[in-house]
Amino acid sequence: MGIAISRTLSNSSTSYEGSLYMCYAHGLRSPMMFYIVYIFYNRFNTRRMLLLKGGNSTHPLITFTCFLVILSSLGVPPLLSFFSEFITNIGVIMTNHSFVFISVILFFVSGVYMIYFFVYFSHGNTILTGIKSVHSPDLTVIYFMFFYMMFLLFILSNFSWT
Repeated sequence: MGIAISRTLSNSSTSYEGSLYMCYAHGLRSPMMFYIVYIFYNRFNTRRMLLLKGGNSTHPLITFTCFLVILSSLGVPPLLSFFSEFITNIGVIMTNHSFVFISVILFFVSGVYMIYFFVYFSHGNTILTGIKSVHSPDLTVIYFMFFYMMFLLFILSNFSWT
């Protein structure tokens, strides 16, 4: 969101439009990230990443939805995040060329961090193999909510170019 504010301060109409799209994408993807943390806390009663390793072997569908949310956070092309960052960067490049290097460094560092997070979380040997949670939520409602929000990210990205 700091990037969206800095792009808005560049005083370009293209940056304003991209910042608006970035706020929409952030408003859809951030609750999904927090909800993934809630699902794992509700199932295993811990938030420690060391204990939650190997999510791909224990909960492959939740890991897949986590992967979709991380792709949205990275700004993969068919999602609204990509279009918003693309538009805001065009607006900033038109305003000042010196911010291009800073933007590239920030995108690279955040991408490496998100990929490291997902690989650490989804692969490896899990410690919580035999533990079953008593309070497991109904997964159909959870997946419906995730895929509905991902559908909104796709639909909004299609309307962003009109």
